Amino acid sequence: LLFSDHVELYVPPKKGRAHVHRLLRDILYFKPKRVKTNLSLALQHVKAVLKKRATIFVISDFMDDQFELPLKSLGYKHDVIACVVQDGAELVLPRLGLVDMQDAETGEVITVDTSDTRFRKLYEDYVAHKNDERKKQLMRSQVDLVQMKTNQDFAKPLIAFFKQRKSA
Repeated sequence: LLFSDHVELYVPPKKGRAHVHRLLRDILYFKPKRVKTNLSLALQHVKAVLKKRATIFVISDFMDDQFELPLKSLGYKHDVIACVVQDGAELVLPRLGLVDMQDAETGEVITVDTSDTRFRKLYEDYVAHKNDERKKQLMRSQVDLVQMKTNQDFAKPLIAFFKQRKSA
């Protein structure tokens, strides 16, 4: 399921290599129609359409509100793994001086001084707080968690997750 603030593409689960290729193609070449996101709506849609128990990977930055209860509800019936994707540049701002930053969902643009020590500290505190809140939300949702970074191989944390799960 690919989504923005509404479901943009849903492909029912199937087996086979051709289906895997189709999913990969859809993920790699998909162009969303909208820029806003609504994770809660996507989770509710998955819960409504999947009748059999499934393993569901929710790949997102989880920078959304109101997803905790739908995620927990989905996890009652299904094996849900939350894959939190983070961009390294969002965790630690590079020192670039004055930079125009645009909110991807609202389009709002602000100019910030990424070299300013006070701004950098405020930003780091904000990011740490948001990460801590997200981790608490995911723990309360009682789903498994895999953390991924955009500048690293996605396979390594998944392999580590499955090895850890197998030994538990």
